Amino acid sequence: INYIDNTIVLSNAAKAGVSVFNQKYDAGHWNETGAYIGISNILSKLRETNPLIPVNSDEDFTKSEIVNEYLPMSYFRINEPTMVYERKNSEVTDITSSDSDVQIDETYNDFTHYVNPSHPEYPSILVFRGSYFLGKEKFMNESFSESVFVHSYHNIFNMEYYIERYNPDIVLFE
Repeated sequence: INYIDNTIVLSNAAKAGVSVFNQKYDAGHWNETGAYIGISNILSKLRETNPLIPVNSDEDFTKSEIVNEYLPMSYFRINEPTMVYERKNSEVTDITSSDSDVQIDETYNDFTHYVNPSHPEYPSILVFRGSYFLGKEKFMNESFSESVFVHSYHNIFNMEYYIERYNPDIVLFE
């Protein structure tokens, strides 16, 4: 089993003064800068086995600073600044609605499905993700012809179903 440990790349970025985790807002998860660095590292490692996989570059995104005024799910004031990344030119199409019959756990029902019609030659990927990858598709889905993201909790027990349904070239477990 191939695996990637992002600890070193994130630690090096933090030592260089880059904020990869927010101190207060959503503490315990990487922020968008951390996600950009970590997922770009994953793409670089995947590219070693498939050179068609493009890796993110700074030119792909517009970055802006926002201030998180409150903790998530509460009104506890924190006023913590963080960076937000927006992809400049997205080529992917969200086709999640076409999967209305997909079997998904009722409690952990986070599911998204994208296609990249501009690059059918790219490999496809199925990602079983936890909380770190939630909402971070923009850092990954442009690098694949098709990207399916399934929340891993409980749905992982139905792994064969997703692999048979989508027949991905790559299966990634967060």
